[in-house]
Parts: sequence; structure tokens; C-alpha cells
Amino acid sequence: MLSVSYRGACLVMLAVAVSGCFNFDFGSGDGDIQGCGATPESVAMELEARYALGAETTLTLSGLETPSITSSNPEVIRVGQIDNDDHVTLGFVGVGEASITVSEGTDQATASVAVAELERFEVVLPSYTDPLIPLSGKSLIDPTFQVAYFDSEGRLYGRGLAETSWPSAKSYDADVFYNSSLESGPQLVEVRVGPFESTILFGAVARDEVVALEILETDLGQGRIRVDAVGLTESGTQVWNIAPYFQVDDDFFILSFEYIFDPDAPPTLVIAESFLLTNNGSLDPVEKEIHRAQPPNAAAYATIAPPGGRAPVMALLSLLLMALAVQAGARGFAVRASHFPASKRIA
Repeated sequence: MLSVSYRGACLVMLAVAVSGCFNFDFGSGDGDIQGCGATPESVAMELEARYALGAETTLTLSGLETPSITSSNPEVIRVGQIDNDDHVTLGFVGVGEASITVSEGTDQATASVAVAELERFEVVLPSYTDPLIPLSGKSLIDPTFQVAYFDSEGRLYGRGLAETSWPSAKSYDADVFYNSSLESGPQLVEVRVGPFESTILFGAVARDEVVALEILETDLGQGRIRVDAVGLTESGTQVWNIAPYFQVDDDFFILSFEYIFDPDAPPTLVIAESFLLTNNGSLDPVEKEIHRAQPPNAAAYATIAPPGGRAPVMALLSLLLMALAVQAGARGFAVRASHFPASKRIA
């Protein structure tokens, strides 16, 4: 029988392949895998609507032959040079609004972006659930966290603002950090962003301490239910960062998903497994019955794209594969995929 990690990796690659378009960039010039090809519109759509002052982000231009990136206001958004790996870094240097135009020949696409001063930050688990899951008080394997930025109006995106003693996992659109050398037990990590700082208590758990999986449901209000999966130790401690995936009837989800609860709907079986918990043999899948509104609408239920932003980029797929890379001893990379339909049956 295939291990969960090998089978899971195959599931992800197959799902991305059947989506019709994919573009993986593992941070090296010869590591690109092109699908249906980039366009100015697909590059522009990678941008979020709002970024933090002082942050930056990097766009991948692989697939464009003669791209041009311009800013309507360089005092708000500064555009760097396109490097040899077809990446361009944008710096968010002033408060205000600007338009970024991506061009190739006569083909153009424009994205409007606002830059604001951050007012607070949160240290969260590296996935795009809504609401975000805080690191504080959680226990996890392969400790990894992300720093999320906010002002009074909501989420601000970008990277390069956070300082911590942990190594940085290379990410083109977020500040993500990992530490693979921690001993099992209670841990503290200090994070500073400009004048703000925070000390977070969490727990590190060795892989061989995880003996089972558990499905969690969180009521988000108005009938919305988020489904996560965690590991369990012999003592019953819930362990995060296990990179679960779910099979739900004809749908396939990674890391998390949402559904609309309908008590009158027929029961649906959720099967959860994990990509990462395989060093000591595969854990048994765990099952749970849910009642969800029918027919399912993938766009409504899937949490496979970052909520609150315009980017169709599969950022959580990037974080999932980043976790796999950290496990293997890699030191970070970034991934881009144009879409990952949850309505495909993967088996």
C-alpha cells in the first residue's frame, strides 16, 4: 500500500494537472513547470488589494516572453528589475494607492493596490483559513508559523517586516518561519514587527508521539462550518500542522474546507488523511458524517484560495509543499498554481 505522503503528493499533482493550468516555481531558474502559460492578467491577479507599508512581494513572470511591469506611482509602489529567473519584486514604500500594469506587447492588465501602515500583527498557523488560527497555545509538529498584518480596515499583505530568531522559509508573498530543531515540549518564540513585539507560547510535538487523527468542526456562523483535521497523542493532545486532506463525496480538499450545514440534507461522509505523518507508517484515516446543503457549490465550500484577497494563486498549496520541503531538509521555496478545483474526484 502506498504511504499517505507518497499517495498524497500524487493526489496533489494529479489534481493540479487536471485543473488545466499550473505554474510551479521552486525558486531556481531551471525549476519552472509551465502549464497553459502565464498572461498579463494572471500575473496581475496574483496581487492582493492591500499591502503593508514597508513590505514587499514578488511576482513570477515565467511564461511571458517580453514582460513589462510598471507602477502608476513609484512613490507608493516601487517596481524592481526583472531578474534572470523571471521574478520581479514590488516594494510598498508609501501610503496611498497605485496601479500596477503588466504588459506583454499589446496585451495589458492592471491591478489597483492600496498601501497602508500596519497597526498590529498576529502569529498564526501557516494556512489560509478564515478566521486565521493563532499559534498561541497550539501544539504542532515541524513547527512553522506565519506573521499576518492588519490595520483598522482589515488584512494587509506582504513580506519582509517580521523579525524572529527562527529561519525564514522563502515565500514570495508572506513572512513564514520554521524551526526543525526544537525538542518536544513547551516552547516560546519572540516576534517583532517595527515597534510591535509579541512572545508566543506553544508546544512542539515529535512525529512519533502522534498516534491518530481527529476531525474538528468550527461553527463560523450563518450555517458555515469549517472542517480541519489534527493529530492526537496518546494523552489526547491535539497536534496541528499535519497537512491534512479530505475526500468528501466527489470533492477533494487540502488543509481545510467549509460547508453549509443543512440538518435536512442526507449524510455525507468526510474522510481525512494526512500528508506529513508518515515517518513511522501511515496513520489510519478518520471518518465523520456531516449534513451539508445540496448540491454542493465548490466555490462556496472550498477554502483553497486565500479569503479576503483577489489572488487566485494557490497560496495554501504553496505552504503545504513548503512544509513538505522543510520536512525533507529543504530551505524554502514558493509555488504558484492558477486554480485547483475542488469538484474533481481524486482517487
